[in-house]
Amino acid sequence: MLIGDPAFDPQSILARGLQRLPFAEKEVEQIRSFYPRSEVLIGEAATPQRFFRLAGGNALIHIAAHAIVNGDAPSQSFLLLNGVLNAETLMKQLHTDKTRLVVLGACSSAGGLPVGVEGIAPLVRPIVGAGVPGVVGALWDIDDATASALLVSFHRHYRQGSDAASALRAAQLELLRSNNLGLKSGLSWAPFQVIGYASSPFASLGDITKEKPP
Repeated sequence: MLIGDPAFDPQSILARGLQRLPFAEKEVEQIRSFYPRSEVLIGEAATPQRFFRLAGGNALIHIAAHAIVNGDAPSQSFLLLNGVLNAETLMKQLHTDKTRLVVLGACSSAGGLPVGVEGIAPLVRPIVGAGVPGVVGALWDIDDATASALLVSFHRHYRQGSDAASALRAAQLELLRSNNLGLKSGLSWAPFQVIGYASSPFASLGDITKEKPP
């Protein structure tokens, strides 16, 4: 399931000062090319209700949206969809035994005050608690455009059979070696980390191209 650039009311208290994310929609469309059968929720369609209805049936979930981490009340940290998806609701309503990887392409989605004995971020903890073995998130604020470049590269490597940590490392190295100074900067690739372990359900490129024995 791929969620990008959710619609929201910019006049609401929670969304004050936030703008739509045009590169997030492009990001999702590019990632969709790797997973043609994906459920895609963009704009008005990206509601918390649809998220919960579809999440349990998907092996991979990618969310490109705004995130707000609340250090004073971690359970009220939230992802801004077409509606608010907070950590407390995630903890109560996210149930899945199929999802192996969630990618949070959102500011500080793996950051903020660590919660619980596990010491993991408020928006990551309920996802891990729901049984998802791997989460990719950002430790601090990210830029819409440069995050898109990194995450599209990440999914290309993951689709080719690399586990999440290896795919992220490969994507980060691509940006680091880029001739584009904006992408080369550590601000573009360094925020992201993998929490847990998520193998790829796809055959590795080596397995695909390997010659069959005579």
